Amino acid sequence: MRSRSRANPRGDDGAITAEFAVALPAVVGVLALCLSAVGAVSTHTVLTSLAVESARAWARGESWDAVQASVARRQPAATASGTERSDATLGERCVTLAMPLRLGSWIELGVLLEETACAPIEP
Repeated sequence: MRSRSRANPRGDDGAITAEFAVALPAVVGVLALCLSAVGAVSTHTVLTSLAVESARAWARGESWDAVQASVARRQPAATASGTERSDATLGERCVTLAMPLRLGSWIELGVLLEETACAPIEP
């Protein structure tokens, strides 16, 4: 008659492996979610800065085509639209940039980041 091993008397061989196999996908999922959040914040910061710079350039008198070319050069996935608001004394030009959020450069997450910046028209 054989007795069980003294090192593992309960017979739970492989329990650690099973727990690891369950926990690993959860850890990878949380890590992917964290990386997506960092990427979204980084992309939004770049988009905000670019919108402010574009609105200022357009308000200083650069052509709209030059502003769009600058946006396309610095952020090819972004689309730009511009509006001009004016009343009797003041006027301002606003630039709206929109860009899809991506995980890496290959997975589009279906979220559209959008940023609008306005600057007063300089005489």
